Amino acid sequence: MQSNDEFTITSKQLIFIIIGTMLGTGIMSLPRLAAKEVGQDAWFAVILGSLFPLASLSLIRFLYKKNNSTGFVNVCRKVGGGFLGSIFSAMLALYSIFAAAIFLRNFIELASMFLLIETPIFVQMVLMLAACAYLALGNAKILGRVNEFFFYVLFPLFLFSLPAMVKNFDIRNLMPVFNYKISDYVRAALTTGFAFSGFELYIVSHPYVSREKEAYCASLYGLLITLLIYLYFVIGTVSVFGAELTQVYTWPTLRLLATTELPIIERIEFLFIQAWIGVSLRPISIQYFLCKSYNCTAF
Repeated sequence: MQSNDEFTITSKQLIFIIIGTMLGTGIMSLPRLAAKEVGQDAWFAVILGSLFPLASLSLIRFLYKKNNSTGFVNVCRKVGGGFLGSIFSAMLALYSIFAAAIFLRNFIELASMFLLIETPIFVQMVLMLAACAYLALGNAKILGRVNEFFFYVLFPLFLFSLPAMVKNFDIRNLMPVFNYKISDYVRAALTTGFAFSGFELYIVSHPYVSREKEAYCASLYGLLITLLIYLYFVIGTVSVFGAELTQVYTWPTLRLLATTELPIIERIEFLFIQAWIGVSLRPISIQYFLCKSYNCTAF
């Protein structure tokens, strides 16, 4: 891995990179998916889903500590040999391309419904890919700064849903608690676990952190903040609409914002969607950057 300062990030920037790659379309659809599995216990399903990335992050830390390597590709080659290590790196590069394609597909679907109704889908894809590719061509430090900037810009917009939650909150919509079978919670955990997709970037980002000892704690902070944001929207949506009505809405978070009434700003949901473009830009760019990192050192 490059030792130049341009290719290093701080542990704080790693937190925002992990948040940026996990916090995507799950904001919009997670309440519906979780409520569909375990109804009013959707919030608990989100917590269970976070256990998968928690275990994976711990295993990645153990992997680096065990092999004492300076980069992901070096770990692969040390564990599986030169040929198998390179093959595994190439497989993860393909995974990054596939994950970026899913993020792009979800973005185009939402943008076509609410913002760019008359714009051809092909044009939207080209423009989005061009912006993401340009960002991915940079180095890790640039990626870290961009993700940190977007987080501070977008986080206040999450709070626009507070008036609707405070005004329409009904604790009865969250009861009874733990009223499902264990098998239902296991199935729900598998469903909500996909909302945290992107945590695997830590296996590549770990060596980029200037203070490597802080990398694991930073990844845990990133996971915790993402979990709290997801819980905020899931609990807020289910408490306002109830589990059954939450399942009806394709994008329940947007529906919650649509019920918010603020002076001057009439349609909060459209403002949120416009800001969400920045949220969508981050995971696609990060996945492309990781794909570039795999290929630059694998062969």
